[in-house]
Amino acid sequence: METAEKKRIALIGAGIAGLVCAYELKKRGHDVIIYENSDRVGGRMATRVKDGLEFNPGATFLSHHYHTLRAYAEEFRIPWHPMQKGSSHRVRRGGKSYYYNVAGPIDVLKLRVLSLPSRLRFLWFLMRLALRKIPGSFFDLSLVPESFDFDNASHYLRKAVGDEVVDYVADPFTTTLHFYLSDQVSTAMMFTLLKSLIGNPEFSAEYPVGGIQAIPNELARRLNVVTEARVESVIRGKDGNTVRVNDRDEMFDAVVFACPAPAVLGILRNPTESELELLQSVTYGSTITFAFKVPSTMFTDNTHCIYVPYVENKIIGSCIFEMRKQTGLLAEGKTLFNVYLHDQAAKELMNKSEEELLSIIIPELRAICPEFTVHEKDIVFHDIERWPRAMPAFPPGYVSKTRKFLENNQGVDNIYLIGDYMNSTWTEGAARCGRRTAEVIDNVG
Repeated sequence: METAEKKRIALIGAGIAGLVCAYELKKRGHDVIIYENSDRVGGRMATRVKDGLEFNPGATFLSHHYHTLRAYAEEFRIPWHPMQKGSSHRVRRGGKSYYYNVAGPIDVLKLRVLSLPSRLRFLWFLMRLALRKIPGSFFDLSLVPESFDFDNASHYLRKAVGDEVVDYVADPFTTTLHFYLSDQVSTAMMFTLLKSLIGNPEFSAEYPVGGIQAIPNELARRLNVVTEARVESVIRGKDGNTVRVNDRDEMFDAVVFACPAPAVLGILRNPTESELELLQSVTYGSTITFAFKVPSTMFTDNTHCIYVPYVENKIIGSCIFEMRKQTGLLAEGKTLFNVYLHDQAAKELMNKSEEELLSIIIPELRAICPEFTVHEKDIVFHDIERWPRAMPAFPPGYVSKTRKFLENNQGVDNIYLIGDYMNSTWTEGAARCGRRTAEVIDNVG
């Protein structure tokens, strides 16, 4: 698959988008090097092993319909396992827990966290949506027509199905996956996400052997990756681009930024007007992830995830009982119970010490999870990760702006922007973005 013209290409950032892009470029015969600021690869696809337990502070599952990541897993012989059968979710309301298991539209009728009128109204909405053609892809929002990018999900759904559905379904679901509320989700993103979920048997949470970081590790093993690299600047030029890294200047035919937008702004010395406009418009949801070592018998009802609506608790957004993932998550009768903060709470608490954070979080856990109180004497704090830029937001208009940039301004002077914030949601979208961009670079004469 080698190209006719070999290029020297630098990628800045070893998250999944950068790793996939570099891997595909290398397969096409290009000379590729990745500079990563931290001491590990994977970005949000991180796994840390401590006391025999795998802690995944960022992305916490993969799905059967992640076709790109699944293909790499098969290539590298990394098995994926489904969640344990019978795993259940719950949501909090008024100090009580309600089961929250929805596999298809008709299951909405079982959502006792909602009043019957709200359930019927929500069911009617989903049934109509199931019959509606939604162009585009959730993993590539640039394929969604601009006519769908007209409102935020919260405002749209409050009119369509009422406040109760937003407060106890849309917001908790969004917070659990993105940490911010549904008012930061464009209708372009909302429609494609719902369409990908409704009646899709492939939307099934799974977990890879070796942790979420297993695929990034295998990609990196086949690439030239410089970790703890200090990239000071990138200066574009008509005859090549200069990367100053670790006090040395290196020349490259192309530079691919696979790092968060604020990092690009700090490194790219002479951005174009369109690059600057796009990068300055990117916003992120934040979280702080806590891991507690808990007894494997903590839950007796097969609970996997606890959704905590913002209207019920302004600090904790969700909790995940890791043992339900089956592999690598049980050691000496213990497993991990991971806790994720709401975006706004995380932003306000980001700089507090570990001790200060625990003094705030533990009382909240007692209030939302009765099992935590019952087993508290056997629970030990395990690990923490601060994520100031955990997930990009996609407010109304952003999807259309990014699509126009990709169509008209991507690749000027062989400078490329990739990653989830480029209309490429979740880890699967980021991987697809990296692969698409590699094809574009390879085809440039």
